Amino acid sequence: QSSLQLARLVEGVKHRVQANPPQTMLADPGAEAILNLLPLALERRNAKHAPAPADQLALKRLWENQADKGDDKGSWSWFLNDLHPVESEHSIFYGTVLADRAAAAYPLVKSDEPFAAAMRDYLRRNAPQQPLHNRLAYVALGSTKDAAFRKAVLNELWAAQSKDGGWTTKSLGPWSARPD
Repeated sequence: QSSLQLARLVEGVKHRVQANPPQTMLADPGAEAILNLLPLALERRNAKHAPAPADQLALKRLWENQADKGDDKGSWSWFLNDLHPVESEHSIFYGTVLADRAAAAYPLVKSDEPFAAAMRDYLRRNAPQQPLHNRLAYVALGSTKDAAFRKAVLNELWAAQSKDGGWTTKSLGPWSARPD
């Protein structure tokens, strides 16, 4: 069942990416570029063959939508709808972790190296001030090789664990107060 669902998702993404002009489904171009590439990358797990044309287009659009200046250089725009945890002020980092994971499924070509380096630099620079849930995503999905950072994040996770073995939402935050 899940492989059938992934296959349908991938076919829809390929159709949208290869349409001329490309079909968009989301209001945010950075998030769309990431969320188009991610299912293609998941389908490609452990592939030895060259990326298909749809994959190449999706990867090209990922790099085209990457921020190229300022504090967010190396990241992508993401939804900011005040909906924690994935549509809030820390979501740009989370989206960039997903981009890192998706891009890792493809062989790095020379023309992509500066984009990948900017992405890794953004993640390294911004990881320490992220909420625990984003740092966990980076450790689990991202390309960090920093063993001390990984160990510190995991130690913080275990320290936040409740007596019942789980975690409270508060322990994975912090979260901004909502007026409603």
